[in-house]
Amino acid sequence: MQTVKIQPGEIAKPHIHKIQTEVFYFLTDNGYWIVNDERIQPKVGDILIIEPNDVHTVGNETKEDYVYLCFKVDYIDQSDFYNV
Repeated sequence: MQTVKIQPGEIAKPHIHKIQTEVFYFLTDNGYWIVNDERIQPKVGDILIIEPNDVHTVGNETKEDYVYLCFKVDYIDQSDFYNV
């Protein structure tokens, strides 16, 4: 498990994982996700599951850090990270 902070104005590059599943638990609600072309704005306490091959990105358009927990299932290493 890791705690992730997305800085104000930061946007991750769209990417996939071919093997791992990611489970996110949200501690703040000031960010957004785009998963397979659908924009999602999780609230505090929500859980988001990213399955293998889901194209996803995360961004923060606010002036405060966006904070969430990330659990990785079947994690190998960064070699399972593919920009799209």
